[in-house]
Amino acid sequence: MYKIYLSPSTQEFNPYYGGGNEEEYMNLIADAMEPYLVASGIRFVRNSPDMTAASSIAQSNMGNYDLHFA
Repeated sequence: MYKIYLSPSTQEFNPYYGGGNEEEYMNLIADAMEPYLVASGIRFVRNSPDMTAASSIAQSNMGNYDLHFA
Protein backbone atom coordinates (compact mmCIF):
# COMPACT_ATOMS: atom_id res chain seq x y z
CA MET A 1 0.00 0.00 0.00
CA TYR A 2 1.04 3.56 -0.52
CA LYS A 3 2.86 5.64 2.07
CA ILE A 4 2.94 9.42 1.89
CA TYR A 5 4.65 12.23 3.76
CA LEU A 6 2.25 15.07 4.60
CA SER A 7 4.11 18.33 4.86
CA PRO A 8 1.75 21.24 5.54
CA SER A 9 3.41 24.63 5.64
CA THR A 10 5.45 25.67 8.65
CA GLN A 11 5.40 29.33 7.62
CA GLU A 12 3.57 30.96 10.50
CA PHE A 13 4.88 34.37 9.44
CA ASN A 14 2.83 34.46 6.21
CA PRO A 15 -0.36 36.17 7.41
CA TYR A 16 -3.67 35.76 5.58
CA TYR A 17 -5.96 38.64 4.87
CA GLY A 18 -8.76 38.49 7.43
CA GLY A 19 -6.76 36.56 10.02
CA GLY A 20 -4.77 33.42 10.44
CA ASN A 21 -1.64 32.42 8.60
CA GLU A 22 -0.36 29.94 6.06
CA GLU A 23 0.75 27.38 8.66
CA GLU A 24 -2.64 27.43 10.38
CA TYR A 25 -4.72 26.92 7.25
CA MET A 26 -2.47 24.33 5.63
CA ASN A 27 -2.54 22.29 8.85
CA LEU A 28 -6.34 22.46 8.84
CA ILE A 29 -6.31 21.00 5.33
CA ALA A 30 -3.93 18.22 6.42
CA ASP A 31 -6.15 17.55 9.48
CA ALA A 32 -9.14 17.13 7.16
CA MET A 33 -7.18 14.76 4.87
CA GLU A 34 -6.14 12.33 7.60
CA PRO A 35 -9.50 10.50 8.03
CA TYR A 36 -9.71 9.93 4.27
CA LEU A 37 -6.19 8.54 4.15
CA VAL A 38 -6.92 6.21 7.08
CA ALA A 39 -10.23 5.08 5.54
CA SER A 40 -8.42 4.36 2.27
CA GLY A 41 -5.69 2.35 3.97
CA ILE A 42 -3.00 4.82 2.97
CA ARG A 43 -0.20 5.08 5.50
CA PHE A 44 1.22 8.50 6.19
CA VAL A 45 3.70 10.42 8.28
CA ARG A 46 3.24 14.10 8.96
CA ASN A 47 5.60 16.90 9.86
CA SER A 48 4.90 18.99 12.95
CA PRO A 49 4.33 22.76 13.07
CA ASP A 50 7.52 23.29 15.08
CA MET A 51 9.62 21.90 12.21
CA THR A 52 11.15 24.00 9.44
CA ALA A 53 10.85 23.40 5.72
CA ALA A 54 14.42 22.06 5.73
CA SER A 55 13.83 19.64 8.60
CA SER A 56 10.58 18.44 6.99
CA ILE A 57 12.42 17.72 3.75
CA ALA A 58 15.23 15.96 5.62
CA GLN A 59 12.74 13.77 7.50
CA SER A 60 10.93 12.95 4.26
CA ASN A 61 14.21 12.07 2.51
CA MET A 62 15.10 9.65 5.32
CA GLY A 63 11.92 7.67 4.73
CA ASN A 64 10.70 5.58 1.85
CA TYR A 65 7.62 7.48 0.71
CA ASP A 66 5.67 7.21 -2.52
CA LEU A 67 4.71 10.89 -2.34
CA HIS A 68 5.82 14.02 -0.50
CA PHE A 69 2.70 16.20 -0.33
CA ALA A 70 3.50 19.77 0.66
